[in-house]
Amino acid sequence: MLKREVIEAVGYDLDECLYESDPRINNRIRNRMAQDILTKMPQLDSVEKARGFFEREYVELQSGRKVLMRAGYTAQEAGRCADEAVSQAEILDLLVVDHTVARMLARIAENYKTTFLITSSPEQIALAKLNALGINLVNFRHRIYGDTSGAGHKQEGKAFEYLLSQTGLPSESHVYIGNSRKSDIIPARNAGMQTIAVWNNIPEADLFIPHIHNLEGVLL
Repeated sequence: MLKREVIEAVGYDLDECLYESDPRINNRIRNRMAQDILTKMPQLDSVEKARGFFEREYVELQSGRKVLMRAGYTAQEAGRCADEAVSQAEILDLLVVDHTVARMLARIAENYKTTFLITSSPEQIALAKLNALGINLVNFRHRIYGDTSGAGHKQEGKAFEYLLSQTGLPSESHVYIGNSRKSDIIPARNAGMQTIAVWNNIPEADLFIPHIHNLEGVLL
């Protein structure tokens, strides 16, 4: 259960958290994973055939990461590939300005001691996505990108530990909002943070909200 009264720092994932995914975005992410599958399984000959492999295996496994493991990646490699597929797929033309989210993030930044962004997206890609969404960078006082030197990888938890070293606040006073069990909720909880799952109901999260807009009613 979320302990609202102790929260001093509010943090967010970016990809498929501050914006809702849709079939077009999902299609491009799967194409990116198909490219990774082809790297491990060159006998498939083409990205199209690798995408066919992905779709067939996904019916059984219901997890892109597990499909990548079946293609030959280790669990750690598959996690990284899946994160990179989500964060680096070319989707800028599919993102639209969300004024409600932009205003909400600004109000949260005004009402809490600090705010932060932890994303697997490299800095330049993340900045382009935030711009496409109409979100001002100043709403995140601490920013950790996929290529931030010394921060480490999200899924391994190192990025969350790095963030805690930057804020200097007790871990429980941080809340992190994300949509992924393995890349957001679990590593944030392991670092001692509170968590809010958005879009996906993740049992390990302290709270679930069905839409990012619902965050306003929780934190403000």
